[in-house]
Amino acid sequence: MKIRSRNGFTLIELLVVIAIIGIISSITLTSLSSAKAKARDARRLADLHTLELAIQFYYESNEKFPINNSTGWSGDWTDTYKAQLAPYLPNPPVDPLENNSGRYYASYRMTWAPDPKCNDHYVLWAFLEKSGPNNNTCGFISAPYFVVMDRF
Repeated sequence: MKIRSRNGFTLIELLVVIAIIGIISSITLTSLSSAKAKARDARRLADLHTLELAIQFYYESNEKFPINNSTGWSGDWTDTYKAQLAPYLPNPPVDPLENNSGRYYASYRMTWAPDPKCNDHYVLWAFLEKSGPNNNTCGFISAPYFVVMDRF
């Protein structure tokens, strides 16, 4: 009788190993993309805080808030807004997600919020990718992150 020696893997064993590797890699990629979104949101919150400080300095110097503005579809602030904040913030923040095709940062004298507690205040907001800490939604359903500043 001949004894067969096994020098390789069977097709079933190879398919099982490939399936396990595929499952592990898909889990890893999912958690990595979630971590990237959370990192961008953390940067947006830090940018809002920096913007808030610059606007407070502007207010102390000029006794008024800067014009209403948002980053708009271009992803950048208007030249007028940049010029107003230039002494306090040379480069206003732009969204960390390139080509976001949407507005993520804004600063407004709020007069049209569903929650009247936000009206007559200067507010800053950013749209986050993941849900995060939110001190005030100003009554909006798709709640961005709001920073409510002083009355104007």
